[in-house]
Amino acid sequence: MNSEALITLIYDALYRLGFRANHSGFFYLSYSVLFCIHEGTDQIPAMRLHAEAARHYRTSPQTVNAQIHAVVDKVWQTDRARMKAMMGLCSERRPSNREILAYLYRYITEQDLEKQ
Repeated sequence: MNSEALITLIYDALYRLGFRANHSGFFYLSYSVLFCIHEGTDQIPAMRLHAEAARHYRTSPQTVNAQIHAVVDKVWQTDRARMKAMMGLCSERRPSNREILAYLYRYITEQDLEKQ
């Protein structure tokens, strides 16, 4: 799958979860998912993901981490039902950034396999 189609799938998945592209965390998270897909695993250490996104967006890894955390919190506070339904969550505990990334990785790679 070409990068443009892959980015479209990632953005679509984020929108379905309740994320909006009016927050830098949206783009940092989408880049992290794209990086994981290119690497073929969602088990990349968070520090490396944040460093890669920071390099790409010319910011700091701390900013990437804080903005991803902030955007996940925002969705959890404003559109919890949608996120829980999409991810199949039963708990009232907010999913971690790692859980969101793992869900998105699985969702996108499954979509990609279905199109082949």
